[in-house]
Parts: sequence; structure tokens; C-alpha cells
Amino acid sequence: MTIFSITRPFYGHFNIIQRNAISSWVRLQPCPEIILIGNEFGQQQVAKEFGLRHHLQVARDKFGFAYMKDIIKIGSDLAGYPLICYVNADIILLNDFIQSIRNIQSKFGCDRFFIGGRRYNLDVDNLIDYDAPDYQIKLKESIKSRAGLARYSAIDYFVFPKSIVNQITREMPPFVVGVTPWDNWFLYMIRRMHIPFIDATSEITAVHQNHESLRPENIGDDIHRHGFRLDPYEKRLYSLDKRKLCSFRSKLYSLYDATHILDRGGVKKASNKRKLLALRARMISGIWYIFTDIFYPYSQPLTCLIKKIADRFQQ
Repeated sequence: MTIFSITRPFYGHFNIIQRNAISSWVRLQPCPEIILIGNEFGQQQVAKEFGLRHHLQVARDKFGFAYMKDIIKIGSDLAGYPLICYVNADIILLNDFIQSIRNIQSKFGCDRFFIGGRRYNLDVDNLIDYDAPDYQIKLKESIKSRAGLARYSAIDYFVFPKSIVNQITREMPPFVVGVTPWDNWFLYMIRRMHIPFIDATSEITAVHQNHESLRPENIGDDIHRHGFRLDPYEKRLYSLDKRKLCSFRSKLYSLYDATHILDRGGVKKASNKRKLLALRARMISGIWYIFTDIFYPYSQPLTCLIKKIADRFQQ
């Protein structure tokens, strides 16, 4: 399998959490092929340090955000294996990741499936000692005591076959990484293409290391993303562009829309109750985004508050 990802610049807290994530990927057994995409600060050095493949060029929008369709196309073209995985660069993966994929492969007898799952949100401030023989045990203890599961709409790893990439990228709107809900649209496409969609939350431990948002509205005078510095007018344009890309709410799916569930008993079909929850989630999402668009930008603080409350109730 090939794992590919695009990172943020390697400085400050992002240097710590991205190194933690990559360190966990290279310790998976058997070790996957790993490709880093982009030319962020420190990325080339990290790729060399960990012995990873590195691709510098990626298409970006006028604000410097990389286009997801280009990231997926590059990852697929460079991948040496038919099964590929895009994972966000702040996600720690443990050994249950590879084993779960093997279990699903044995169930379907091929690689034509999609795997996603909810993540655990955990505060991590230091580099993890991966040389310690019990690092996975300690990490799982931290998850049990200090972490919570994220929403069903938050997806951070995507396992899928290379064979579907051309259709996905051909139809994908100009989503950019970390900003617009490309992940939820991706799930919509998986369902539309009638590909088995497996929610592996209960078997795959994906750890999201909490961090501050690095977006234009939070960028100060001395910090810029991808080498771009935004003035107040550009920040306003950025917000408008983001809203424009989020205008088709009926095509934003979540893990509620999974056709199958992976648990200790193996792969089984999702219940009818889950289908109703998926329909309800899309209806609520549609109504909510109409409200936020009408009252923008005053709806932004309320949006953040409700997301935090939703995260707490879904833990």
C-alpha cells in the first residue's frame, strides 16, 4: 500500500505533531510506501531524514492552498501499489491500521472498497518516543483517559483503489486542502460509484493531535501559509470563495453513510437505523448551512460553538 500526504510547514507545534505522525507511519508493518507532496518549509529535509519519496510541485489557488484533486492525482500517479491511502499529516496510525485493511481485503477478495473512520482528538505537545517498546500501550492509555472521538463528518484517512482516481478527480470541484469539505464530497462520490464504504472506527485507532487552525483569519503579520501574506481584503475574498464551494450541501456525506461496519466480528452491513441517521444528518446540515450563509459573518462564532458542543455529545 502507498500512503501519501501534504504537510504544513515544519515549525513550532506543527513540526512536533507532523514528525509524530510520520514516525508512526514508517513503523507500520509491513511498512507502506510513503510520499510527501509539496514544498513546505522543512518538508524536503524530513522526507530525506525518514527515507520518504518527495514530490515538490502541486497546484494551488490564489491564496496558496493546494488543490485536493491535484494532490490525489499526484499521489495516485506516483504510487507503486494499487491500494492507496491519503492521510492528514497530523494523524498517528497504529498497527491495527494494516491488520484492519487485511481483514477487509479478505472479506471482499479485491481492493475495490473504501475505508474511513472517526479519529480520536488528543493533546500532544512533545515528540513521542517511538523507540520505547510500550509506546503504543501508553498512547492507548492516553486516548482512554484524555481523548474523545470526533464528529462523524470529520474524516482524516482515506483508503481506496487507484482505479477510481480518474473519475474522482475529473468530477471534483476546486476544493483546497484543510479549508473546504472535500472529504465529505469524496464520500458522496464513493456512494455514487457503488463502492463498498467501510466505517472502521471501532478497529482502527487514528489519533488526531490537536492544534490551532492555521488559516487566513488566524494568520498574524509574522506568520504566513505557503509563503502567502493575506491583507484584510484578501481574507474577505478567501471567506467568500470558501462559502461558494460549500453551496451544494446535499452532496456532503459523512461516516453515517457507510454501507458496511468493521468491528471485532468482521465486516458487516450497516443497519437501517444508520441509513436514517445519515439522511437526518444531511437534512440538518443543509438547514444549518442555509442559516449560516444568510447571517454570515455573524454566524461564524455560533458555528464554532455548536461544533464544539456536537463533538462533546458524539464522544
